[in-house]
Amino acid sequence: MAKKPGVTTIASGYYSRAALNANFEALNNAFDNTVSRDGSTPNTMSANFDMNSNDITNANVIGANSLVVNGKLIAVSNDPVFDGTVTAFGASLIDDADAATARTTLGLGTAATASSTDFVNTTGVTSGNVTFADNSKAIFGAGSDLQIYHSGSGSYISDQGVGPLNLLSGGVRLKDTTDTETMLAANSGGSVTVYYDNAPKLATTSTGIDVTGSIVADNVGSGSLAAVTPGGSTEANFTGIPADVRQVTVMFNELSMSGSDDLLIQLGDSGGIETSGYISRSVWTNASESTAGMIIRGQNAADKWTGSMTFTRVHTTNTFIQSHTVIDPDQNEQRVGAGSKTLSGELTQLKVKPSGSNTFDGGSVSITWSY
Repeated sequence: MAKKPGVTTIASGYYSRAALNANFEALNNAFDNTVSRDGSTPNTMSANFDMNSNDITNANVIGANSLVVNGKLIAVSNDPVFDGTVTAFGASLIDDADAATARTTLGLGTAATASSTDFVNTTGVTSGNVTFADNSKAIFGAGSDLQIYHSGSGSYISDQGVGPLNLLSGGVRLKDTTDTETMLAANSGGSVTVYYDNAPKLATTSTGIDVTGSIVADNVGSGSLAAVTPGGSTEANFTGIPADVRQVTVMFNELSMSGSDDLLIQLGDSGGIETSGYISRSVWTNASESTAGMIIRGQNAADKWTGSMTFTRVHTTNTFIQSHTVIDPDQNEQRVGAGSKTLSGELTQLKVKPSGSNTFDGGSVSITWSY
């Protein structure tokens, strides 16, 4: 609308009634097209509202739901939506030196890291690093199943979930921190090789393993006890046999007795020497049998036993089988035989004795074992 209505100037006289009516009509139209403060006149504007670069002061509510400024919609609601480019506000937030305050305001936590290191692209890190402090973990799985972290004194890949930790690869290399020394190498469909100081020592093959160097193990090897000369006694005892031996050999060197008794070898465990439950036979001309021990057949007081009896463990049981061959170099005689015995526990001791009341009067007995 115009600032003021166009009215006709009346010079004088009463002959201008039509002009007066036209002026009153113009004033009436002007008031009808005015936006009044108290609402007493029509408030509808039929044309654009031009502020001529002036501001609206003391305006509390502009519109019910929105305001358009320079053609851009600003929706007024609990969550404001800006249809445009946020420049100064966004730059201030991202470059804020106190990033922790900005993150707290946005509900991102309270980490006190600075500027760009405090924000991560939600679609993945395409460049740069993601830094975790000591004991801060990268956690995967609904139950925190897989955790990767550094404690300050060591690095950990901790699998706390159900099932194994699977490394899927065509090959695996375990190397030192300089990436120059191999400690372990595994190849898909091929060998697994263990190294010492970057030199291969043990490698799997299609038929078993290859070992470079010697093999030393606590439970692979052998041992022995010093020979016993039991002359004048009725028995020779060996109590130092280690548990879990696979084989024990008793060796006789011209062992003789005062009479013609047979020779018995009895086995024992931590509970002592066992004197029953043997299956044993020894043959020279005729056979001698015994359930009280492993028997070697005797003949007369002049006999001198020279040879060995070997005990072999049956798989992982405490059952031992034996075989023996003994000769008398003076009498041109030979004894052979076999037997078995199941112990209550691990074999740890052994006894050599006459089958009757004879005593030993010469020679020696010794034992060896292997695992």
